[in-house]
Amino acid sequence: MHECTGTQTLSSDSQSLDLSIISSSADLGWQGIRVERAVAYDLAMDKQAFPLHTFSLVTGPAYEWESLENGRFQKMRSCPGDVSVYPADRAVSQRFEGYKEFVCLTVEPAALVNMASDPTLELRTGFHNRHNVNDPQLKALLTAFLAEAEAGGPNGRMFVDALMTAFSVHYLTHYAETRLSPEPGPGLEQRQIGRAKEFIAAHLAENISLDQVAKAAGMSKFHFSRRFKDKIGITPHQYLLKSRTQKAKELLKKGRSIAGVAYELGFNDQSHFGRIFLKNEGVSPGAFARSFQR
Repeated sequence: MHECTGTQTLSSDSQSLDLSIISSSADLGWQGIRVERAVAYDLAMDKQAFPLHTFSLVTGPAYEWESLENGRFQKMRSCPGDVSVYPADRAVSQRFEGYKEFVCLTVEPAALVNMASDPTLELRTGFHNRHNVNDPQLKALLTAFLAEAEAGGPNGRMFVDALMTAFSVHYLTHYAETRLSPEPGPGLEQRQIGRAKEFIAAHLAENISLDQVAKAAGMSKFHFSRRFKDKIGITPHQYLLKSRTQKAKELLKKGRSIAGVAYELGFNDQSHFGRIFLKNEGVSPGAFARSFQR
């Protein structure tokens, strides 16, 4: 078990770990959550607990290790795709010799509840410590966080907020010692949809968060993100990208440069703008612009 905090070698009477960080979201400004790709060599940890919820996805070759379970060390084998779940403040003892590659996600306990942003999902209980779970959704979320981090966060705050909300609800509802089953939230009325759309239109080029849009609609971001998709058919982030694409078409028709449009509408770069435009319109920005120059 490890807390991913940077390239380091830890050693004491109770623990040792040689850890190298390959990539990290540390410089992207994500609040309460961090994802890192790492490599570890050898491990000896005795009754060690960390203050963060920690999730480890094996990405390299299979490896064998030992974990203290019910007073005795038991042999374990982790394979590519296996996920281990370590709740905050729960002591573990583990050891292995050799080499392993993994993705590590750490989450602040206080941020977990804030991500869910709903009173029916309060953090009222502890969580299960799990080894090598087969959880495709958890694996997909870890992979999505890593892909966004390694790309430099091109999709912005709303995309990361959506991942964080989905992740926190999944963890709360599947790994709590007492399963939490949130009650259905209120429906999304047309006036609330209108306020959300107006907010997005007014801040089209900004790196707005899901929480900001949900507050404009007068709802928690947990209920808003679910109800918005039920009503509109796409997520708030997808709606933001479609709105930017529609505005981009207006500007390109007026002869504006592709680079200028990408910058004005808040895209990460011209390449990112091109990918989003192609996905939404079926043609590249250049081809679209040329069709109005004939």
